[in-house]
Amino acid sequence: MRPVPPMPLPQSSSRFRKLISILLLALGAAYWVVMFGPTSPGRLALDGMILAAVIAFVPSIGRWFESLVGWINAAIGPRRASVAITITILIAVYLFAFAYGSRSRLFLKLNDEHAYMIQARMLSHGRLWLAPYPPEIAPFFDALSMIVDRVYAPMYFPGTALAMVPFVWLRLPFWVMPVLSASVAAGLLYWVFAEMFDPVHGLLAVLMLASLHIYRDTAILLLADSPFLAAELVLLWAWLQFRRRPLPRYALAIGAAAGYAAITRPLDAVCFALPIGVAIVCQMRRQPRQLARHGLVIVLAASPCLALLIAQNRGVTGHWFELAESYYNRQNFPVSPLGFPRVDSNRIPLDLSAPKQQWLHDWVIPSFQRHTPANALRSWYRGRLWQTLDNALPNPILILLLPVALLSLGEARRRVLFAALVIFLVGYAVYLFFLEHYVISILPAMICMVLMGWESLHFTWPGRRLNIFLLISLLTISLAAIWPIAPFSPLPIPFAPDQRAANECLARLPKTPAVVLFRFDPMVGSFHDDPVYNDSVSWPNDAPIIRARDLGPEKDRDIFKYYAQRQPDRVFYVYDPDARAAGRYPITRLGFARQLAK
Repeated sequence: MRPVPPMPLPQSSSRFRKLISILLLALGAAYWVVMFGPTSPGRLALDGMILAAVIAFVPSIGRWFESLVGWINAAIGPRRASVAITITILIAVYLFAFAYGSRSRLFLKLNDEHAYMIQARMLSHGRLWLAPYPPEIAPFFDALSMIVDRVYAPMYFPGTALAMVPFVWLRLPFWVMPVLSASVAAGLLYWVFAEMFDPVHGLLAVLMLASLHIYRDTAILLLADSPFLAAELVLLWAWLQFRRRPLPRYALAIGAAAGYAAITRPLDAVCFALPIGVAIVCQMRRQPRQLARHGLVIVLAASPCLALLIAQNRGVTGHWFELAESYYNRQNFPVSPLGFPRVDSNRIPLDLSAPKQQWLHDWVIPSFQRHTPANALRSWYRGRLWQTLDNALPNPILILLLPVALLSLGEARRRVLFAALVIFLVGYAVYLFFLEHYVISILPAMICMVLMGWESLHFTWPGRRLNIFLLISLLTISLAAIWPIAPFSPLPIPFAPDQRAANECLARLPKTPAVVLFRFDPMVGSFHDDPVYNDSVSWPNDAPIIRARDLGPEKDRDIFKYYAQRQPDRVFYVYDPDARAAGRYPITRLGFARQLAK
């Protein structure tokens, strides 16, 4: 199959198209003003747009800039692979510099990060779960995102941990994996958009990506978002190659990328795999034998990842097709977080750890009360859509280009990305939670929409001035949002005071094998900042200093007896967050396990 040539721009456009474009621009402007305010662009972005107007409307400068754009396209257009590799290296240097600037925050602090690290350590030893502690001991290790009753295992899909395994083997810092994943995603983003538009659009897309604080922040967090973004762009790249030449190697890449994405962020994977699958069927609808052959290759390529997920299901939940996350939700949620269920007070779990109780009553149940069909549209329009636009665009003023981008949906590749965006927004509208880092999955689609909006305006009003004005405006708006011009943005938990203090105190303890019992006071502590994760090992008993919960004098005797029988020379300490909050040293020595068990 021959490559699909870009859509030619006409010399003029109909009055009807111009009228529709004006109405769509007005729609975008109205939403921008109402939701973000006319002062939201900021001084640097406005200065950049003024500079763009000057360059566009001074004929000699405009012609020189247009020649420069043409020269760049001609120079790097035939070298997509080498340019993509160069961009990957440059973005990696940029993100490593960002990590160095954020070095005071480079420690595991989010509940999810701890769980992924424990899962990666298990996988590095060929395990997806471990045998549980005895029933009387398991509550001492109960924590968010962890399953401790049937087995000892994190609740998450294994894709992120799988990507982390080589870095565990090499003993590299945890943040190297997401930094490299985000860098590979940037190089692939250029390659994809250089094919969909042209090299200059591809370079601008990478700059827009690097300017997003959510992209930079998640690049130094051990979350699923950066490896999923890389897998998603491998999937898009492989599909574009398959669309040009339907060869088995591209089908193999499509299946492998889709399979890995499915065990990393499954709902997000569906958002992209479904429209790409439909596009492949439409492309080969008159070649049923080739469609079946390539479909079989895709399924076989995805099967190793899916087999890993099924093995995890069987070991963690006892059922081949029950997900570990579903089992965890059933144990800890009053109802499923999918859909709009009503919370029955009789089904609220009571036998949870203190942080989980705080999490349930302060966050989960209020979220269920707000997440109703009556509030769904308002919540989506004023909350989730706003959150998406605020995090997925370099500047809110670019909202103006999104509605008019709908006029550029005449080409199948753009329709696939738009369909993925729609499925994502609709799918998460019925899910209980929508955290800001979820938008990482749709950054390619959002950037594509901005570039399509630019293309639509150029299609409607052909000419050098508007085209150069939009190009330089996008360039300067993105540069104004890039680090270090833009300051550090706050991470979900900027300082994690309890974990930071606990890490510092435990680092000063004697190297004698120890157990530290952490008390939890909801008045000074937060489930967001829980230090009770043994993420330096796969099995807590292998840690030099074991972290466990303080369950009170009566129940603590169970853990004293447990270690007195197995590791009697463990020294027990208790960590008091109230003492830390009052400025006192929070750790008190209790004694050896063999002494405390008497």
